[in-house]
Amino acid sequence: MIQLTRRVLLFAGFFSALALFFSSQGTGTSLLPWILLVLGFLAYAFLPWPKKHPDSIRYSRFRGVILPDLLGYGMTAFFFSLGTGLFAQGGPMGAFIALGMMGVFCLSLNAIAAWYEAYEISVLPEGILRHTLFGKEVLRFEEMTEAGQVRYTMPGWMRWLAAVAVFVNWRATGPLLVQSGRHDPGVFIRMEDGRARTIWGTALPGYSAIYEALRNAGVERIHNAP
Repeated sequence: MIQLTRRVLLFAGFFSALALFFSSQGTGTSLLPWILLVLGFLAYAFLPWPKKHPDSIRYSRFRGVILPDLLGYGMTAFFFSLGTGLFAQGGPMGAFIALGMMGVFCLSLNAIAAWYEAYEISVLPEGILRHTLFGKEVLRFEEMTEAGQVRYTMPGWMRWLAAVAVFVNWRATGPLLVQSGRHDPGVFIRMEDGRARTIWGTALPGYSAIYEALRNAGVERIHNAP
């Protein structure tokens, strides 16, 4: 799987460089960490990227893939470096573990980037072809029973959790208000065999072509899709 290989090599470059950098402290400057880091970037950049077809609908490579990858590894390296530095200077083990867990959590950005890299929608004469990280799937128009527009909003339980979080940290108020006001558009499709698929359109260029294809195919529309 090319998406996994790309991120493993970049991860190896980042953290081999990080480990060698800390191990060489006090023993002089070494170029090896920087060489490993550059090799990781080169492997990431020059492994084959998914070929973009003229009529395909996919996320922007820079915004959806490269930027999250760099942010994920960069933030993970930052938290691990901070934790390692504190522990090396006699800091508590709890701080090292907490910072390490925060670093691991930041790797979720790389998982999202891998998903966006593999994700592609193609509108075919017979249906909609979805390429994902786990394979491909054809949603044939003739097998669709209904389709409609949906909008994602923050669930009620998450709103209550956000309200509690504001009392813990008032700086979270702004981001939580922005998130609670979001209404991301999507298309809900139900198939004859019971499968239900939702294609979200946020930051997906050409997303409106899916609506057009469903309308032209005469798929029954529902206005209040789940």
